[in-house]
Amino acid sequence: MQNVEGFEDVLNGFRTEGGFSIFITGSNSYLLSGELATKLTGCYIEFEMQTLDFGEYCQMKRFLGLPVSPNPVAEFDAYILEGGFPKAMDYPGLADKRAYVTAVIQEIFEKDVRRHVKIKNVSVFNQVREYVINNCGATMSLSNIQSDLESKRGVKIKRETLARYLQTFEDAEVVSKCARFDLKSRKSLRGEQKYYLADLSFYFVLNTDNRINYGPVLENIVYRYARVRGYKVSVGRIGKLECLAANGNQCPRCFCLRFNFRCSKRASASSARR
Repeated sequence: MQNVEGFEDVLNGFRTEGGFSIFITGSNSYLLSGELATKLTGCYIEFEMQTLDFGEYCQMKRFLGLPVSPNPVAEFDAYILEGGFPKAMDYPGLADKRAYVTAVIQEIFEKDVRRHVKIKNVSVFNQVREYVINNCGATMSLSNIQSDLESKRGVKIKRETLARYLQTFEDAEVVSKCARFDLKSRKSLRGEQKYYLADLSFYFVLNTDNRINYGPVLENIVYRYARVRGYKVSVGRIGKLECLAANGNQCPRCFCLRFNFRCSKRASASSARR
């Protein structure tokens, strides 16, 4: 919708006439940017949609008549590798599913981002994007991202430019920033936070290695699980444990993020079910 020129005036016209219930769908936060947001201030309710969680993924496969493995561990691994985009289920092979997700990413950055954000150096922008996606779930700050890009990739980028790029990824709904709740910690004072992917398939389309690193993967799934259920989520330490704190309409919850992955793949995956 946000790519249709002049759609704001049409929608506002229906609104001012009255007698209409208007539903607008868009792929990211740019939908309600600029003129439309000004005209509709206080007159709309925004619902944030997420890709399928594991339970919905299995239900969708059954609804479409697709086979679901009787082994929940194997099915969970398939969910991690394939991601939660419903449209991806139309494609039989993993390579075809990855091609679809790649097209989604390209469309986000070509049609949405580049129309709203001036990117002078596309190569640097893409390297920042890859860095953030590849390090999802890791604690990071502007300083350490800037340092890593320069020391490991030879990429020099100004701090303000980097901050603008990170905000661009959030606005495009590619990642979500998770701030810290332990505001007195050194990590908080250094501006450190975590970024989680809108869908795990974003990670795997950028990498040829299909081995699953369950630590950040499970962390990403837990974060998305809490967000889908209406919780506001932050990350921090309680004693020596790194935790996600979720607070919403329901009772506050805390998820411990310290997993032991030196055990077998099967044992690691079974811990995900718990």
